[in-house]
Amino acid sequence: YIAECGIESIDYDICSFFDATFDLKTMSSFFDKSIEELCEHYDRTKKAMKENNLVYSQWHGIFPMYYPDDEARTEYVLQITDKIIALCSYMDCPSIVMHAWTGEYLTKEEEMDINLNLYRRMIPAAKKYGVKICLENLYARYDREPVEGACGDAREAVQYIDILNEEAGEEVFCFCLDTGHANMAGKNLYQYIKTLGKRLQYLHIHPNVKFQAS
Repeated sequence: YIAECGIESIDYDICSFFDATFDLKTMSSFFDKSIEELCEHYDRTKKAMKENNLVYSQWHGIFPMYYPDDEARTEYVLQITDKIIALCSYMDCPSIVMHAWTGEYLTKEEEMDINLNLYRRMIPAAKKYGVKICLENLYARYDREPVEGACGDAREAVQYIDILNEEAGEEVFCFCLDTGHANMAGKNLYQYIKTLGKRLQYLHIHPNVKFQAS
């Protein structure tokens, strides 16, 4: 039906599927299946995409991927993320958005150190399967007001991507600019885009209305 409406590409939110099947008590989910089993499950969808001339622009991975008080859950999410990256490749999707974690009571340096270590874990799978990892500008709400979250500042985003790509030895990481998130955090989109330069490879165009606390 969506192809008949003129839609040509899809941003697939696999995070919603993960959340719907995740059991915290047993630390298990649908994605405990092998990569081969996961690919088999999605094979029908892959065929339907091709038959209708649809492609994936990118996927959205699990969010959040870090739990400061639950190391086991963080580790589980990172292990499942490797499988999702493999599945992403099987579905002919070139990239996956993995949101950084915003630490409300941390310095930017502490926050970046945590996030860099999370993204480093994805480098082997991303390189093996040829899938790019997209960072995205985020916002958070403190006292009911939207404020800058992780990668909310373009210079910070550039720093993340350049550090990670240098460590990866190739262009594994890029950026997805969310216009709605940027506007809610009061960012100048023109300057943001200029600062990102070639690192900017994807867009999320949201309704550009500044959030008003009710």
